[in-house]
Amino acid sequence: MSPLTLIISIALAGAAGTLSRFGLGLLVSGVAKASYPAAVVSFPWAIMIANVAGSFGFGLIFALTHSFGVLPREYTTILLVGFFGAFTTFSTFSYDTVRLLADGRYVLASANAFGQLFLGLVAVVAGMAVGAGLARLLGATATGGTA
Repeated sequence: MSPLTLIISIALAGAAGTLSRFGLGLLVSGVAKASYPAAVVSFPWAIMIANVAGSFGFGLIFALTHSFGVLPREYTTILLVGFFGAFTTFSTFSYDTVRLLADGRYVLASANAFGQLFLGLVAVVAGMAVGAGLARLLGATATGGTA
C-alpha cells in the first residue's frame, strides 16, 4: 500500500469512526431520554459506551494483528489510528467529567472517571482475549501467519 493510499484510508476510517460515535450518541440519547429519569440521562453514557467498545475493538484488532498476524499491518494502522482513534474520545470524556464536577455531581463524576478507566482496561484485555481466540479458530499461530 502506498503512503498516499494509507493516509487516505486512515482519513476515511477516521470519518467512519467519527460518524459512528455521533450516531451512537444520538441513539443512546434518544433511548435514555425516552426511558430514564433526568439523573440517568445526564450521565455521559454515549461516550462511556464508545470508549469501552472502542477499547474492546482496539484490543481485538491488536491481538489479531500483532500476536497472530491475521490482519496486514496497514489494516491495523487504518483501524487503530483511523477508526478507533476517531470513535473513542478522551477529550469528551474529560470534559464530561469536569462538567459533572462543576455541577456538583461528584458521585457521577467519580463514576464516569473511574468507570471509564476500569471498563476501558477490561475491554482492551477482553478484546485481546477474543482476538486470540478468533485467531486460533482461524488457524493462526502465535508467531504470525497461518498454521
